[in-house]
Amino acid sequence: MELKYIWIEDYKNLKKIGFNFNHNGKDEFEFKDGKLNIFNSNDIIPKGFFGDSILGVTGIVGKNGSGKTNLAEFINYNLAHVTNSSVSFFGENNIGIIILGKWIFIHKSITIENLQELKNQGYEENYYEKAPLDKGRGNLRFDSMEKNRYIYYNPSFDFRMINVRSNLSNISTSYLAFNDLYHNLKHYYGIDKKENKTDSLSAHYKNEKIRESNFIINYSDELKRLIGRIPTEMYLSIDNTENNQLLNFRYISEEELKNDPKKQIKYQNQRDLSDLENEIVSVDNIFPYKVSEPIITGYDIYEIPISYKKIQFKRLFFVQLFKILLFDNEFPNGEFRELECLV
Repeated sequence: MELKYIWIEDYKNLKKIGFNFNHNGKDEFEFKDGKLNIFNSNDIIPKGFFGDSILGVTGIVGKNGSGKTNLAEFINYNLAHVTNSSVSFFGENNIGIIILGKWIFIHKSITIENLQELKNQGYEENYYEKAPLDKGRGNLRFDSMEKNRYIYYNPSFDFRMINVRSNLSNISTSYLAFNDLYHNLKHYYGIDKKENKTDSLSAHYKNEKIRESNFIINYSDELKRLIGRIPTEMYLSIDNTENNQLLNFRYISEEELKNDPKKQIKYQNQRDLSDLENEIVSVDNIFPYKVSEPIITGYDIYEIPISYKKIQFKRLFFVQLFKILLFDNEFPNGEFRELECLV
């Protein structure tokens, strides 16, 4: 079902205003003086103009603060709130008229005087109190409404949140920046882990790079078609136990280890790898490269040679690689007690 029209009574700075949306039909709408009028649009877009997968595109233009994002919020709260078995409620003052396909969702406080005329043209009405379908479905099934899937993207970092979870994929910068921390098991976010806790911005940066890498690796043809080329170089980073809790080996009690020689070897290898990692990342290793001048910020500054960084990068890479391999493989006892055996 295509979104055709929205009229808003009073939502934030949007007051008594209507919006027509581009769709596959010819109808345009205007709610005025209690009547919902229908006009035939003269702006007919050729079939397939936006490609085979897009039926229509609507552009909303306005200066900062004019209400563009508020309109997007209103749409999300009143259309993306339905699953195949339930309805959720978000926000307030959702008073308005929404035309979706042949359905006219009308807030209970609004009277449309020419409703019979609309019915004669094939439209059906459905009244709501907080959000469409909350007071009854009529002939409309939940799953019919749920088939409309919504994606919300706002590239601005504006601290505004769309709280809808029911039928909305939210890929906006603000949403991801605050929620990426909880969308990856490797991040630290427990309230009892004051040390080694991943901050939201670091988690967002890492997850964003993972998404970009996934797109480049798995959708290179689409990427090349969209922008004409694909990246030829990638920046690599390595996690350690301070920013990836999955790299911490699980503590095993002596009782559990007592009668399991294989588990004893694996446990000892895990300890050896963790000791090697601590040795690599120890600040003592870079102390000779510390800048002697006092630093106003309170942080120490080090001038570390590129050659040294490459060596440590390689060592840390192998340590973490074998940590991962230890989940499913076995190695001889003592295999990882010296860095040289890894390189």
